[in-house]
Amino acid sequence: MRTVLGGAPPSARNFIWGDGWEGVWIYGDGADRSTVSGNCIGTDSSRVFVVGNTYSGIWISGGAQDNDIGSGNIIAYNSTHGLDGGDHHRLQHCHTRHHPQ
Repeated sequence: MRTVLGGAPPSARNFIWGDGWEGVWIYGDGADRSTVSGNCIGTDSSRVFVVGNTYSGIWISGGAQDNDIGSGNIIAYNSTHGLDGGDHHRLQHCHTRHHPQ
């Protein structure tokens, strides 16, 4: 099943922060070919607002494959990883930053 989260126009942007788990979790054999783009995960668009998610910004697991973590994402200040998961995914043109220690 293909899922799209976000998109190129600012009106499609999602602000995902302060979650008690992963910000975005793509999970399962049927979670293939999803696209995550244009979102702010763990921060706002200025990267000043620091409210990361408890674990990863994006976590891909459980057999999900061929997912596209596309352009325009800002993935910052999450406690573990910006993107965590197996192989077979595309990460392109994202701004990432580690959690401040």
